[in-house]
Amino acid sequence: MAHQSAGDQHTATKYLNVAMQIFSLLQDSDSLGKTYKAMATSVESEAVEYLGKYVDISRSGGHHGNLQDAYTSLGKLYHKRGQYEKSLEYLEQSFQMASTLRDQAAIERAKVWVGVARAECLIRKEGVAAADRTPLAFLLPVGGAAEPRPPSVTGTQSHFP
Repeated sequence: MAHQSAGDQHTATKYLNVAMQIFSLLQDSDSLGKTYKAMATSVESEAVEYLGKYVDISRSGGHHGNLQDAYTSLGKLYHKRGQYEKSLEYLEQSFQMASTLRDQAAIERAKVWVGVARAECLIRKEGVAAADRTPLAFLLPVGGAAEPRPPSVTGTQSHFP
């Protein structure tokens, strides 16, 4: 991680590859998943692949906190890339997992990200004026229950996965 912070992605990637081999041999799925997340930061061109691995290993290892983090990371990555619908899918899953875990801080962070992604989707489909007319309640999920999306975001009323 120090090499990542210093901008030395080549050295960071080398050490992260060694860490992945060690954690694989040790069958330490928790640490392996976190290493996948670090690799996604080092090798941005393969970030989706590494974060997908983070999701898979967190799910199969029962690391629910990591799974919530992996969904958030994927949602933020797709948001950064301007793929707002895909971003929304992962951020909604992040919100659901945070709600399941009853992690209030993660719930609040996920609410904000879901609201931002919903607003971006709405703006892309309907324009800024539609976003201005949309009640905030449609953008932000409430509590831990599945909340419907506004019809203008998806075309149909749907619920969180």
